[in-house]
Amino acid sequence: MIDVDNFKLYNDTYGHVAGDEALKRIGSTVEACLGRPGDLAARFGGEEFAVVLPGNSAEGLKQLAEKIRSAIEALQVPHMHSSTGGYVTVSIGGAVVTPMHDVPTTTLIEAADLALYQAKHEGKNRAVIGDGAGAARGL
Repeated sequence: MIDVDNFKLYNDTYGHVAGDEALKRIGSTVEACLGRPGDLAARFGGEEFAVVLPGNSAEGLKQLAEKIRSAIEALQVPHMHSSTGGYVTVSIGGAVVTPMHDVPTTTLIEAADLALYQAKHEGKNRAVIGDGAGAARGL
């Protein structure tokens, strides 16, 4: 899960048209960072994106999360009210789970959301990867 840091303040300051443009740039950047067939990125809600990486390892997820985070920061989209500097940044929560028939898809989403919450709590503009069972570690 990818969440744009302080996005409400961005919209309030620069307007919804600028907010939509920022989201388009972020979405394009996320897609450009994906490199394998079958990897999928989609807008998941207001300022959130979901990325699904079938068959990826925890190490691969950590590397990609940091690549996405730094690529979005490198866009240098101005954000005068950012709590992480003068640009738009994102927080990323990820999780790796082994697919099983009796494990609902929501388990992966909940694990990624928990890691995202931790990334926000630790100061934003960072990626935290959980193990799918509630434990998470920051990058």
